[in-house]
Amino acid sequence: PPGGMAIYKKEHFKEQGIDLKFLQPLLSEYPQCNGSFHPGLSVIDIMMFNPPSAINKMMEDFKLL
Repeated sequence: PPGGMAIYKKEHFKEQGIDLKFLQPLLSEYPQCNGSFHPGLSVIDIMMFNPPSAINKMMEDFKLL
């Protein structure tokens, strides 16, 4: 996840021949219990409010940083 960008140094990995990338999820809004959407809570929240087909689609929707 992009939160790891602060603790890993891309240069160190590059010296070892590793091209370090981070996944930035592109979260679509989905219904949550309180009526307003709060993105990025947890995968458990996503699983509580979405069918498996929607979850699978969400897992494929990201960009590499």
